[in-house]
Amino acid sequence: AGRGRYVVRELANFSRFGGEEDSVFGPRSLAFARIEEVTPAQYALLGACGAVCTAAAHVVLTPLEVVKTRIQVDGDGGGAGPAALAARIVDEEGVGGLFAGAAPIAAGYLVNGFLGFGLTELFKRGVGTRLDAVGPWAATVVGALGAAVLATTSVTPFEAAKVRMMVPEDRSAPASLVDVWRDLVDERGGVFEGLFGRSLSALVAKDLVFAAFKFAVFDQLRSALYAAAPRAADSPLESLAVSLVAGAVAGAVGAVASQPLDTTFARIETADGEDASVLGTLALIADEGGPRGLYAGVTTRALFAALLLAIEFAIFEALRDAFHVSRDDFAYALDALGAASASGGPPPALIPPPGR
Repeated sequence: AGRGRYVVRELANFSRFGGEEDSVFGPRSLAFARIEEVTPAQYALLGACGAVCTAAAHVVLTPLEVVKTRIQVDGDGGGAGPAALAARIVDEEGVGGLFAGAAPIAAGYLVNGFLGFGLTELFKRGVGTRLDAVGPWAATVVGALGAAVLATTSVTPFEAAKVRMMVPEDRSAPASLVDVWRDLVDERGGVFEGLFGRSLSALVAKDLVFAAFKFAVFDQLRSALYAAAPRAADSPLESLAVSLVAGAVAGAVGAVASQPLDTTFARIETADGEDASVLGTLALIADEGGPRGLYAGVTTRALFAALLLAIEFAIFEALRDAFHVSRDDFAYALDALGAASASGGPPPALIPPPGR
């Protein structure tokens, strides 16, 4: 002892976490290369934090969602713009008109946020053991996209009810969530067709396009910001600010990219006829209004998405600190090694699950 130096061999020499033991350190020599287990209680706590931040952010931004949906379905009142439309809604329906659909939004995104945050982490860790050569970022993307499909499925009945409540046929008689579901089931001939059949494919397609652009822009912009201000990586507050800015911009870009599918979803949910396929409705909107029709409400939705991700980040960080859910609880054991070997790269950041 003390007559030499010990060198921990490169990870490649451990044959993907299962190589031979070190003659000096014994079985503990491989401990650093194993992924720590996360308990169901930790996943549940992470999901609970995600549920609260997702539902709260969506409810706060309901007025933007109402204006955007009205523009997509009814038009913007002859080009008056989102602000004028919002003022008209208040004049005709009161302030409550701007919060139409808040009940299904709150209930739906509690479920969506719980599954989105919890399953993203669960899938990320599962995929990460098989994509170790690619890196944690790829595992995060694949895990988030997988979680998005299940989380989107869970929120589909609530989204269907939301659109119906935001653009009701009789705006003088607001209906409850249960009443709207009952009407949808009766009109469309069954529970699946009423609550899932029309909406699911459009919602999944929209969310996957949104997520793909969001991840790409977030990663590139965040790297560029750290390259311009490398000292920000050393400050938790500045690091959070970088993530907020990158997340907001990424959300806006994702919203623009997926806007035609969002418009298609809104039209499908308010269509009178039974022929309401995604491609058929998309083609119909394009024939009626061209690109302008497909991108109806895009400004409002881009603002919505940017604010949504920023608010979710802020609330989630606060909840995670309050409940002592450490980043280390959900970080790969190998992330620290990768950061240590990198030349001053930015720290890993939480990317909210896809969903708008």
